[in-house]
Amino acid sequence: MHYMEVALSQSRFDVCHYAFRESLIRGLKGLLLSEYYILATWKMLFFVVPFVVLKKSKFLVVLHGNELLNLGWLSVKIIKYIAKNKRFKFVANSKAIAAIFEDLSGHKVDFIQYPFGEFEGRGYQDINRGDLKLVTVSRLVPRKNVENVIRALALLKKDGVNFSYDIIGEGPCFHSIMKLVKSNGLDKNVYLHGFVDDTTKNSILNGSDYFILPSLFDSEAGSIEGFGIVYLEANYFGLPVLSGNTGGITEAVVDGVTGLHCDGSVQHILEKLKELFDTKFDKEYLVQYAERFDYRKQNGFIGFLKGWFHE
Repeated sequence: MHYMEVALSQSRFDVCHYAFRESLIRGLKGLLLSEYYILATWKMLFFVVPFVVLKKSKFLVVLHGNELLNLGWLSVKIIKYIAKNKRFKFVANSKAIAAIFEDLSGHKVDFIQYPFGEFEGRGYQDINRGDLKLVTVSRLVPRKNVENVIRALALLKKDGVNFSYDIIGEGPCFHSIMKLVKSNGLDKNVYLHGFVDDTTKNSILNGSDYFILPSLFDSEAGSIEGFGIVYLEANYFGLPVLSGNTGGITEAVVDGVTGLHCDGSVQHILEKLKELFDTKFDKEYLVQYAERFDYRKQNGFIGFLKGWFHE
């Protein structure tokens, strides 16, 4: 929400934000006096509605994906009810998530806005990287599928390919990944960094050749990649990416142009890694592609918000 707040402020809108980690008193004034509410998830209604029950406020609900999956009957009824209420507008972060919402509610979203970030003032530098360098930046949870990357890299090493692989991020799979690295004899190839600051992360990205994150759709846990801004961040450093092929990923990664899709299986990761290494990508185009998602270039979204404010 930070970049959305800055974009709105630059367009001369007064913005008050509230997060659940902040004190109630700090956010109470904004909650009571605001006429327009941008909610990061529809579930925030349970918190906001008590403050506006007597007002004719308007709500814009941002849809990411996970909050629409594996819902109980009451949640589905609530979504269907608010979807037909004219006080609510819905913005999906990809066409894939828009389709899930339509199937669930019977209503189309009002706008599709891909996630945006800061993509100016840094990025790709044409330097001599030496040996083949791979990188992943992610929260280490099962759906991110880093374990299968490790298994595929073990096979790649047996094929005589020399590489190093940096894994940036924390999460519940950190120690299981570490064990998998050791059991596959990749101690000298794979480096688990855990949490790093932005300067370190950017330095590692800029010194890498390819970004690897073949995320899966975990239907049992109700978890999907709504878009995947991390792939754009990699592109901004001139890195082609290997991604999954579900959810909004296929909208973030242009297959054969900014990277390659795979189904996330060990064998397919291996096949697509070899294809990735053999494919010539236009690194300058990768940077230009990522720059489209800079928060300062989202004029369509700002226009949509202005129209919403003046309805």
